[in-house]
Amino acid sequence: MPRAIDKFPDPPVKRPTKIIGMGCSRTATLGLYKALSILGYNTLHMIVVINGDIGGKHHDPKIFYEALEAHNNPNSGIKPYTKAEFEKWWAEYDAVLECSSYFPEAVLEAYKDDPDVKFILTERRPEAFAKSYRGGPGGFETVVRSFPLNILRYLDARNYYMFRLGTRLWDHCAANVPPWDPRSLDNLQSWYIDYMAKVKPALPEDRTLVLTLEEGLGWEKLCEFLGDEVPDVPYPRTNDPNEFGKIVGPHIEAGVRRAMGVVVGAAAVAVGVGFWLLKSHGRLR
Repeated sequence: MPRAIDKFPDPPVKRPTKIIGMGCSRTATLGLYKALSILGYNTLHMIVVINGDIGGKHHDPKIFYEALEAHNNPNSGIKPYTKAEFEKWWAEYDAVLECSSYFPEAVLEAYKDDPDVKFILTERRPEAFAKSYRGGPGGFETVVRSFPLNILRYLDARNYYMFRLGTRLWDHCAANVPPWDPRSLDNLQSWYIDYMAKVKPALPEDRTLVLTLEEGLGWEKLCEFLGDEVPDVPYPRTNDPNEFGKIVGPHIEAGVRRAMGVVVGAAAVAVGVGFWLLKSHGRLR
């Protein structure tokens, strides 16, 4: 089966991969992304994928979806990615966070023995992860699976691929149970426990930094591990429970405007999307 990654041109300049984050979504990876950016690393994170364009550079959500299917769906017929494909996908970046956690075996096989690559694992209590994942990505999923976005998603190419990716990521972690189903919390917690039991022992101890949310995050451990100077700015904090909605909301609004094919006042769209966001979170409480 032809792969999207194979259609990518070879990058004229390849940044060497220096850092790979194996922490899952909702384990302070966004704060780490901002911290690495402050330190000067060009970092691929899910927020880069969300803010990217279909067919645009190496953060195209279609590539992420293809890799996810290749490594997690045995019936996909897609040839799994190796280091060559990861290097092509990540060509613009010297650090990769969160995205790499959805196919850990392939990433570790490709980079575990590379002495120039360091790993960072962010972790938190499983029950806290499950609650946060259900409230963030789960809230997004509730919105896009509800009317009218469950119809409008098919009328805009960008939102179609983003929603498709979001649904696949949710189903992967929640065992195909929708976010409003009470079983989703237990499924998310079980998935996270299994993930950590599989990944944490497999990381090379001499090139891995483990950061635990409950112990607090800061510059000292990170900079000592990377060999960088501590910057004269506070470590980024991203504990706003509404931050996920703030990130994806503008993209949903823009997609609604494109899908409707008419000029809609930004305020009206924001009110409509906000209603569905609030409704979804209400169903999750």
